[in-house]
Amino acid sequence: MGLRRALLSVGIGVGLGFGAEVIGVLKGPSPSSKQFPPSPSTPRQLIGVPPSTIKVGNGVLELRSGTVIMDYQEFGDSEKVVLDRDYTDPGDLNGVEIDFRTPFYFIEGALYQGSSHYTGSTWDGQSVSSLQTGVILFNGRIGVTFPGGGPYFVAGYRSWWRGTSDSPGDYNEHYYWKYLGLGYRGEFQFGELQLTPSAEWERGIHPEMKAYLGSEPTFDLGEVTGLRLELPLCWRLNPYFSLLLQYRFQYWYITGSGPTPAVIDGQNYTLYEPPSKTYLHYFSWGFSLSF
Repeated sequence: MGLRRALLSVGIGVGLGFGAEVIGVLKGPSPSSKQFPPSPSTPRQLIGVPPSTIKVGNGVLELRSGTVIMDYQEFGDSEKVVLDRDYTDPGDLNGVEIDFRTPFYFIEGALYQGSSHYTGSTWDGQSVSSLQTGVILFNGRIGVTFPGGGPYFVAGYRSWWRGTSDSPGDYNEHYYWKYLGLGYRGEFQFGELQLTPSAEWERGIHPEMKAYLGSEPTFDLGEVTGLRLELPLCWRLNPYFSLLLQYRFQYWYITGSGPTPAVIDGQNYTLYEPPSKTYLHYFSWGFSLSF
């Protein structure tokens, strides 16, 4: 049985969540090393650079808002036996994303807050359904990439607060870990539209969960593996400003903890966190500024 299943008379929940989104990076070839002054009949453009290739700088700042559809499931000895589930509907968990990109590196941050729905059962098998508030999902990343697409490398940090309900005895849980990722990004241009799909494999580093109950035990979550797929679309309106639309899928698999001691109301317990899967669908929209 899961920790919540073994300790609470009601359930708790939330859904979780947190690519290398490379959108609208505007690059241009360097001007010819040999430059000549324009003739009197030539309009004064940037000397030595054809007007169609003029770009603005190499830095892109992206600002987006969005929502997450999440499905988190804890299971027993068989993945077909779901012990409890946290999920969200569109609009339950909303947030902002801020990214900075150059042709060689990127920095990304995403913060989502809101509520989720929990379904499960109590220790004695009674069904439970509750609304969890105070859910917080954060993901920060820094990566190394190459101009024009191809492989990239990323290091990140993920944090998820499951939130609480107004049920007596409820408590919060905090899941967190660092991770490394290896991905591949494509780059396709259709006039002023740019599509940059990517796929990424991720591996958690020292993943943990802290339960804010009794002696507040910390659980070693074992192994965490992730898969991230992104489909960003950029519509360039002018050399400085673009509109953005993005879909991102994030999957996490947690193998679960070993026995973990805890003291609750003066009593000693041995608890564990069961294996789990998380499916996250991010939908975001916004704009980018090139400089």
